[in-house]
Amino acid sequence: MPHFSTQPPVILCSDKREERAQILAQYAPTSHRVFDCHLTELEALARQHSNAQILLCWSASCAEVQMVVEFCRAHDRNLVVMLKQFNSQHISNLTQELDYVVMPYSPQCDWISWFDYAAMVRARYQHIQAQIASLQQKLEERKIIEKAKGLVMRHHRLDEQSAYKALRDSAMQNSQPIYQVAKNVLVSMQAQSAAK
Repeated sequence: MPHFSTQPPVILCSDKREERAQILAQYAPTSHRVFDCHLTELEALARQHSNAQILLCWSASCAEVQMVVEFCRAHDRNLVVMLKQFNSQHISNLTQELDYVVMPYSPQCDWISWFDYAAMVRARYQHIQAQIASLQQKLEERKIIEKAKGLVMRHHRLDEQSAYKALRDSAMQNSQPIYQVAKNVLVSMQAQSAAK
């Protein structure tokens, strides 16, 4: 396991002291970068080791596991969850947003390799979230453009194509995105309506 030294530290948290001891005994001879803790100590230890990955060994999916999942998501931490009771009911209790790895409990597994996989899962999740945010932003922009186009159509008695062309031409003349021009149209029309 010589590649371990290039890996970020690992914080091991388990609801069973014996399991923490068993996993530590397996990996302690090869590294000093595994820190074990109880759930109440996890947040403080994670603050001390800002790049640490989290290995959570728990009996079953429960509120505590969900709390760690949310903590890791909020702090952008790679997370591997090993559950002793591993079935569909326990998995469905966890969040549907899988940005971490869930697996059956196995103290002998090569969880360092699983952290590589967890990093890929988190990166893919973040990429998808960024795409969703971008699409939502485009949808909001499209709604504003459509609303402004409707106002231009009513106010200037134009057809849909002519109203859109007027917005687009204004955007080009002012070197602004059409969304910004549409937003300006909405603000000015609302101001005119309020003044009447």
